[in-house]
Amino acid sequence: ITVAHDWGEPTYTWSADNSSVTATRVCKNNEEHKETETVKTTSEGTAATCEAAGKVTYTAEFTNAAFEKQTKTVETPALGHKWKVSEELWAGDYSSVTVTFVCENDPTHTKKETAASSESISGSVVTYTAAITLDGQKFPFSKSVDISGQGYVFTHTTQVWVKGSREGATFRVTRLGDDSWTYRLFTGIRVDGAPVSAYSKAPGSIILTLHPAYLESLSVGYHTLAVYFTDGEATADFLILPAGGSYYNNSTSERYTYVPPSNVPRTGDESNIALWGVLAVASLAGALLIIRRRKA
Repeated sequence: ITVAHDWGEPTYTWSADNSSVTATRVCKNNEEHKETETVKTTSEGTAATCEAAGKVTYTAEFTNAAFEKQTKTVETPALGHKWKVSEELWAGDYSSVTVTFVCENDPTHTKKETAASSESISGSVVTYTAAITLDGQKFPFSKSVDISGQGYVFTHTTQVWVKGSREGATFRVTRLGDDSWTYRLFTGIRVDGAPVSAYSKAPGSIILTLHPAYLESLSVGYHTLAVYFTDGEATADFLILPAGGSYYNNSTSERYTYVPPSNVPRTGDESNIALWGVLAVASLAGALLIIRRRKA
């Protein structure tokens, strides 16, 4: 006796990407008897873009009349932009960076953003950093520049300071090479090896002025000023004279005398030249003279 199939209701299984559907029906009399058919779907609608949601309807049609046409509508949110850097352009002074971005989801979408940079200095290398956040994506940027120079020199010094003076002692240091970095690379000073904070500074190469109260605390005689930068240093000596401007150095048997400009010996005065060595010195107050007298 042949028993006719008594088919159960078909089931339909969609693939994960909705590109195909498998229809299956099983005989109620014998579960080993089943029919299946897998077909590819067609689709129509609008796919999601970077800025707009999408809506697509998928359709599956079977050759087996037992299987009904299947449809499925899927709504997807906007993809959002997936930015990547297309061009990175730093300002001439590296104070900012301008970046062009292109969207990986849609190359016709581009954006240009500019960000200010900050700088850090290590030795003679300056590193500029900046960051741009675009639609939740953070992009860091950095640029390292070697600013090596040829050292530092004093281009002005107060070589003599007399106790009781109201003005401080001023020094100017210049960077050989690119002097525009001098002020920014400055890190501090020492006098006779000891750190000093009693000074003021100003740009123009760099101009340093030791405060009178600090100078009063120094002993009479020569002292060494060291000026430090991230990539070098410069040193210079200066002389502290007592009030009245005369100092005798026992170790060298030399006398140093401050001579006001009005009392500077005239050129050709042989009696003075025979007894004195004359050294002209520049200071904030104008021309100073140190007269050095050697022991006979």
